[in-house]
Amino acid sequence: MRSIRLSLIVYFLALLAVALGCVSWLVYRTTAATLHEKQVSTRDLILTRYHDQSEEAKADLDRRILRQAQTMASMLRSRNRNNEPLNVVGVLGTPPMPLGYCNIPIWLATGMDSHLVWQMHYHRGVNITVESADDLIPPDTEEQAQEYFQTFRKGGISLQKSDSLGGHSFNLGSKIRASAKLMVEQYDDLELEPGLNLRRVTLMATVPRAYRFHPSSLPPAWQRILFPPPKWSRGPGDKKGGASSKGPASAAPKLDFAKMTDPTAPTVFIQYASDTSLLEAKLAQFRTERDERLANLETDTIQALQVLRMRLFWICTITFVGIVTGGFLLVRLGLAPLARMSEAVSQVSEKDFRLKLDQDKLPAELQPIAQRLTQTLEQLQKAFVREKQAAADISHELRTPLAAMMTNMEIALKKSRTPEEYRELLLDIQDSGKQMAQLVERLLALARLDAGAEHLKSENVDAAEVARQCTHMVKPLAEARGLALRYHGDESVPVFTDSGKLREILNNLLHNAIEYNRPHGSIDVDVVRDNGHCRVRVRDTGIGIAHDVKERIFERFFRADPSRHADSPHAGLGLSIVKSYVDLMGGSIAVDSGDQGSTFTVDLPVRT
Repeated sequence: MRSIRLSLIVYFLALLAVALGCVSWLVYRTTAATLHEKQVSTRDLILTRYHDQSEEAKADLDRRILRQAQTMASMLRSRNRNNEPLNVVGVLGTPPMPLGYCNIPIWLATGMDSHLVWQMHYHRGVNITVESADDLIPPDTEEQAQEYFQTFRKGGISLQKSDSLGGHSFNLGSKIRASAKLMVEQYDDLELEPGLNLRRVTLMATVPRAYRFHPSSLPPAWQRILFPPPKWSRGPGDKKGGASSKGPASAAPKLDFAKMTDPTAPTVFIQYASDTSLLEAKLAQFRTERDERLANLETDTIQALQVLRMRLFWICTITFVGIVTGGFLLVRLGLAPLARMSEAVSQVSEKDFRLKLDQDKLPAELQPIAQRLTQTLEQLQKAFVREKQAAADISHELRTPLAAMMTNMEIALKKSRTPEEYRELLLDIQDSGKQMAQLVERLLALARLDAGAEHLKSENVDAAEVARQCTHMVKPLAEARGLALRYHGDESVPVFTDSGKLREILNNLLHNAIEYNRPHGSIDVDVVRDNGHCRVRVRDTGIGIAHDVKERIFERFFRADPSRHADSPHAGLGLSIVKSYVDLMGGSIAVDSGDQGSTFTVDLPVRT
């Protein structure tokens, strides 16, 4: 994006959207998991409550019919068909008779509960009934289910049944009789007729005898005579239950007739049942309530999740809109220094390169940019100055040869001259043309270097041989000025570089050494290989270079003393070309100057 402000806002909003989405998703998943756990717990609680209610309703019905059966067991009565009142009359009428007191035990014995007499009564006819049994059954109403009962002898023979059974009867199966225990209830379900389901309890009970008095009311002597202890209650020393034959007879234990159980007492099975229609209706109501609670629970969970999603949506939307609005303002405020810098840069012109900006008030992130921009503007200003100076220098350098040419041509045209005079004038014009051509050639070389169009044509070259050739070529010029030119250095220094540009570097340095040397001075050239580099030195005994202008000698059209060489064909471009070629070849150039001359040192990589 082209706008930093827009880019920052878009990136920030994208990050915010992702963050809000992740947070919302985490909140939703966490809440959904919590609601699910709550739903499971509540569901288990509803099912447990339904189960408890159902079991309680069934238990209530079981307790109801068990209580009714136990009530009937307490109301069981047995009546002997023999005439028991005759025993009482015999006892009362015997004393007036002669020796009547002897008959009292016999009448009492016939009226007591001896084993033989009870067996006779039991087998010959004992009428066992539940008096007023139908009065126990409540009326059949909307709030009370119909109840039924039926009694059986131990063998499964029916004794008595309720009027509510009508033509139906219960069945006392052998399995129930076999597993029955005294006063221990057994429950089962049965279908009395199609559509009529019953819940039934079976209870086994014994029938109390119809005694007129209790044997424990007799004197102890009569109790031992009339009711001798059974054999199984005698001393443990006798294998048959009596006293040991080898020792004295053990004393018979004292009997407690109130706690004895008569094994010959009749056993009765009582079956009491109740219609389960009200129970089923109640269970159906419980199921309906359970299903409604479960459905409401599911609906509440779904609605809670919907409300949560809606809330999260609005929270995220409002947050997003608020941050978008605030983001624009904050980004605008944060980018205000950039706006100030942009305004300061817009005020820079070709006449004023100053950056009118207080850098101390800029943020730390923008201060390096402002410093670098200031340096760039300073360099740009220097470049503008150099360009202006170059234009002036070029004009100045070209004006001199052009003026000479124009003067010579005007002289030649003023009057007729001899061929020798015309030849001299043409030679002067030719020298001026060569000077202009040399200047233009140097300007073109610099232009190619600036444009990056100049490339190296590297090859294996002997730098020492190239130096010797250049020395030999300019030696006549040096001798013409009374200068001694000598070569010192290695015999062979092979390098991989551009031989033409190396020769141009040496020629320029040698011409400068000749141009700025003292009369009867000397020039020494040496080429050596030093630490993986090819080092070329050109040392002269010239006028030297002042310290304050040493850094500017490589600038274009710069001359340390222009008045000294006003008639020189050089335009101050030689060292600029040398510096550009050395940089292009990956080397470096240094100047060491003093009162006794100057030394130019060029280091080039060997790369052989």
